[in-house]
Amino acid sequence: MKRLFDIRQVSGIVRAVVLMALATALVACSRTEMLYENADWLILRWTGELVDASDEQREAWREPFAGVMSDHRRQLLSPVVEWLNSAEVQVAGHATASDIQCLMDSADQLYRRHAALAVPLGMQVVGELSADQVAHLEDELRDRDEDYRDDYLQEDPEERHADRVERYVERLERWSGDLTASQVGMVDDAVKQMPDIAQDWFAYRQQQQQTLVRLLKQGASEERLRDHLHAWWVERADQSPKLLRSSDEFRRQWSSLTADLFNSMDDDQRTTLIGNLREVRNDLARFVDQSQPTVMLADLGSKNCP
Repeated sequence: MKRLFDIRQVSGIVRAVVLMALATALVACSRTEMLYENADWLILRWTGELVDASDEQREAWREPFAGVMSDHRRQLLSPVVEWLNSAEVQVAGHATASDIQCLMDSADQLYRRHAALAVPLGMQVVGELSADQVAHLEDELRDRDEDYRDDYLQEDPEERHADRVERYVERLERWSGDLTASQVGMVDDAVKQMPDIAQDWFAYRQQQQQTLVRLLKQGASEERLRDHLHAWWVERADQSPKLLRSSDEFRRQWSSLTADLFNSMDDDQRTTLIGNLREVRNDLARFVDQSQPTVMLADLGSKNCP
């Protein structure tokens, strides 16, 4: 299954929650319904492997993990469905860079809400780890860092550029079908101008991971751990000024490229893209808790993208 964005760039327990709760809405995959229906089990399994959880811990976490997905259906699934509908409207029309930027801003708000939902779950997990499990977590994070270096931080600039282009083209084609040579050229030209934030993001991620491990080894208070997870996952605090500037510029250029690509699509590409968006939206809409008042993107502080 291919991804529109790379979930490895999101850290910790929040990655699992976002993977199954939000990212299922951001992949072109015929298994969306199956993934979401079994999300609590999949999150529990991923987390258990990350920290080498005991059978007793896995059993104790089962109910809280299921509760997170229940909360997601009540609080956040309707906004995800609404976001997908907005994306479909933009694709069907003639989207501008500002339209795409609006969608990206809304997606960022959705991410933050999902991250906030994950913090109590993260506390449930990290608050119960033994010294051996903390060491296991540290090893797992180190292994994931090595994977990140291999995938994103190639020393050869030409290889790194080629991999970036290939990665972006692959993600786009999962939605639209094959891009033309001209469209691939548009991606190549745009990537040359986009800031490469991989190194700065990696440094930030390592800094936050190391702080978490240090707090766990020191036996930090529950309040201190919660503050760290919230600052890292929700606020994304303590990013360097360079990373903040580069991220903003990347988003601006990505919005421009996406709008240009949407408007260059032929009828077959546009039909495929709209069909994939609609399929994922409809699959997720089946799980919305109809017994609760509908939560809209505006209720989360997100812009209403026309």
